[in-house]
Amino acid sequence: SLDASGGANGVDAALGTSALGVRRGSVNFALEDEFWEISCDAVAKKEKLGAGEFGTVYKAMWGGTPVAMKVLKQSDNLALGEFVTEMNMMRKLHHPHIVQFLGGCTKTKPYFIVTELSSGGSLQDYFQLRFRLPLSREIELAIDCARGMAYLHSSAIRKPSTLHRDLKPANLMIFGNVFSHGHKERSFNLLHTGTLKVTDFGLSKTLADIGNTKSSNYKLTGETGSYRYMAPEVYRHEDYNHKVDVYAYGMILFQLLEGRQPFAFLTPEQGAAAASLKDIRPAFKALRRPRFNAMRRLIERCWAPRPEDRPEFEIVVPQLEACLEEVKAWEGTKWWETLFKKGGGKVSPSKN
Repeated sequence: SLDASGGANGVDAALGTSALGVRRGSVNFALEDEFWEISCDAVAKKEKLGAGEFGTVYKAMWGGTPVAMKVLKQSDNLALGEFVTEMNMMRKLHHPHIVQFLGGCTKTKPYFIVTELSSGGSLQDYFQLRFRLPLSREIELAIDCARGMAYLHSSAIRKPSTLHRDLKPANLMIFGNVFSHGHKERSFNLLHTGTLKVTDFGLSKTLADIGNTKSSNYKLTGETGSYRYMAPEVYRHEDYNHKVDVYAYGMILFQLLEGRQPFAFLTPEQGAAAASLKDIRPAFKALRRPRFNAMRRLIERCWAPRPEDRPEFEIVVPQLEACLEEVKAWEGTKWWETLFKKGGGKVSPSKN
């Protein structure tokens, strides 16, 4: 049974260790501003969009506005602790590349979080499609992600800084006009024009929560689907810091620019074991060309075995911006002519 009390003071529960190996203490959660509290009657569920370990996500209507509604689906203290942590985290995050928290219900069941609604699906959805965006657009999406993560990690911008700890394609969503949601053609177009934002902060931690990260052990091995993007030090149950997010980003960047999954012929856990125990990394194919040297070197730095060798996201952003300008320059030239230069004859594209 749920050992928690609602009411004016919000949720108060005693928590232990979650299924993800994250230690929780006593949680006494109350929204600091009543503005964030949303009545259960104010939100109407419409359709199920997906489900995670602790919550089910629905498209919903809130005051006539389409929103995403994440509802707690397990009635136990550990699940409630993860849910409260995510809500408490999200209401403090404000950035163009972080999903916008709109409010939540903490006083009565069902407990839920309301955020802006993604109209273009996730990066994982894009990876499952049978087409590729222009390389310049893929780099733009990568920059969006890096900017959001730079905000989370930078103590100069916001204190305390935040570790995401579960960065993966399914947690990177494309946002645009809400009227595009459910409309395949419009959602497809958002891949070309939408903004990528980082979502899902159920496993996130602030440095204020954990103090010195080098003296704190957190295990992420319980999250299905995260092994493929898991830093070696996490897999080996070693001390770690915010550079685990940079490692995950390196794997995502590889998948985005190479067009194939890291360790595609291995199970997620086998891939994590190969990277962590044998120091193996995915092999480059498309990025082996000299013109992609800068992008390839950046990926290699992001997934470096030693955390201290991985760059900060504040360094990643300008490097990718430089790559973007270079790619746009040669995408705008008649690069197709070089493909047939040795073949003789004249080749030109159609008017379409």
